[in-house]
Amino acid sequence: MINVCRSEVMNCALRAFGRARFDPKKKISVVFIDSDGNGEGAVDDGGPLCEFLRLLMIDLRRSAIFQGPENQKNLSLDVNALQTGLYRLAGMMISVCLIHGGVAPNFFSDRLFNWISGKPTGPASLKDVGDQQVKDRLQKIKNAETIDEAREAIIEASEALSVLGTMRYISSMNERDHLVTNSIQQYVEGRVQTAFQEMFSSTDSLKGLNALKLAEAIQAHPAQFKGLFLENTQELNAAELINLFHPVLSTVGSSRRREESRVLCYWRDWLIDVEGGECSELHLKDILIFASGLSRIPPLGFPVQPTLEFLHTASNTTKPLPDAHTCSVVLRLPLHTSFAEFKFWMESGIIQSPTFGVS
Repeated sequence: MINVCRSEVMNCALRAFGRARFDPKKKISVVFIDSDGNGEGAVDDGGPLCEFLRLLMIDLRRSAIFQGPENQKNLSLDVNALQTGLYRLAGMMISVCLIHGGVAPNFFSDRLFNWISGKPTGPASLKDVGDQQVKDRLQKIKNAETIDEAREAIIEASEALSVLGTMRYISSMNERDHLVTNSIQQYVEGRVQTAFQEMFSSTDSLKGLNALKLAEAIQAHPAQFKGLFLENTQELNAAELINLFHPVLSTVGSSRRREESRVLCYWRDWLIDVEGGECSELHLKDILIFASGLSRIPPLGFPVQPTLEFLHTASNTTKPLPDAHTCSVVLRLPLHTSFAEFKFWMESGIIQSPTFGVS
């Protein structure tokens, strides 16, 4: 069981994944704790777990163990993370996110993925250097037009070069080029070699990216996994959500069926409006998060058929707001008599929802 406070997702994960008895192969149950210290009320049949893993992957991407552009991260060196075993835990977290919840990283650089999959990474370039100060120092050395300018730039960069182990006296421009090339390679890969081994090649069968044999699978089938680790630029579209959710309709010819058919039309038109940007505060992924806890359709699909239900009540009055059962991926639509009302209450319910699936 993992108890999660939304404001401290990573800390909660570290406590859970760091327990000696934690086994990534076993079923995981997640309980979100609200601001009053109580469980948010969902029995975890999958929805809270998916929500937790989605939030955890976001925190991993933003953590100090990665650096670089938002969706093209390389590994970074964090001494404290090495000492505390964070790299091993992070590798296991990525495995669990992908295999238990279908939550893919989608933020690795080509270089980092190739390194994991055992493919040649090729020479690194200045764009791969995540520290702007180090990058500027190396750029100045590279741009030097004379030996004297290059030596002066090397002296300015002496502290960084000493840490990298590439500080040296040069007597030619060719040696200058070698110094820059070696410094870049050492910064991008050499200095993080230990961290890489901890995270992706751990010998502990329950730690690192191979906790669930994921690293072995990547190396055996790199082409199939590449799309899960590199940036996914394909946005969710209205047609995907329309096709994803199967409507559960009343008997043909009944008054309920007529209401449901009208609202089903509203639903489809509303998704098209959201896709077109007509609701600036809401995106299609927010609707999927509300219904399932995930921002993307899992690579292998949901384990159950996502469905649309309709909020009929015994008194024949409608509930104005939508709700959802994230574990079963059921989205319940309110019954309104006009598209404007339907759109207003759907957007209000999802935007103002304090937690997934609860409006």
